[in-house]
Amino acid sequence: HEFMESILRVAQAKFVKTRATEDMEVAVKHLLEQHILRYCKFDDGNRWRREHLYTQEVDMVYKRYMNRLEQVFLRHSGRDKLPGEKQWMSVTEFYELLEESGLIDDDFTERDVRFVYCYSMMSVEDETATKRHTHMQWIEFLEAVARVAHTRDKSALPLHLKLPPTIDAFVSTIDFLGLTN
Repeated sequence: HEFMESILRVAQAKFVKTRATEDMEVAVKHLLEQHILRYCKFDDGNRWRREHLYTQEVDMVYKRYMNRLEQVFLRHSGRDKLPGEKQWMSVTEFYELLEESGLIDDDFTERDVRFVYCYSMMSVEDETATKRHTHMQWIEFLEAVARVAHTRDKSALPLHLKLPPTIDAFVSTIDFLGLTN
């Protein structure tokens, strides 16, 4: 609420009090368009998916690791799920998995983990009406794995070459339990 109030007050001071407009709605629109949104960076997640994730080579990597990745997901998720709910992973569980995998370092921090988690999630129309945006499903987990690989390895290598080392790090968290096949 305080952030919105500050936007309104700045719009009022810049456009209404200077008589550029009398309409508060117009003032806010001008403020956003002329002074805020043009400096914002917008991420087109679908573009990233089309260019990097949705390729035959990435699909082949996932097919090779599918069973082990599913074991990783099942082992590291579901701590807070209710009986009868589908398996889901919280951001805390995701962070702990990355930490246990040894993938957190000075170049890939908790902040990066949160971005990867959010970018991998499907959109939710109203986050105040559901907790769905905090429940990473299996398919979202697969995207998150790819985003970890892509974010950690800043080289120009294609994603399908970045994925195996990242997946191996994830799988290392279950290997010692004898869960891999």
